[in-house]
Amino acid sequence: IPFSQRGIHTGQMTTIARTKAIAAMTTLANIGAHQHGFGLNLALNIYRTFVRPILEYGLAIVKPSPTE
Repeated sequence: IPFSQRGIHTGQMTTIARTKAIAAMTTLANIGAHQHGFGLNLALNIYRTFVRPILEYGLAIVKPSPTE
């Protein structure tokens, strides 16, 4: 979690999380974990297991602005 002089730097944190989530989704799509590869239910379970935690990490301790 990146810090600045005023505390947790939410803008940088969301940028890092977004980059990691996109990379994870790209990797999963390349191995066939998408709607047309493994089927919708399995693709959703894989998303919930691997991608969503990346996006949710740290949200309990920050207050992101509407633009973030």
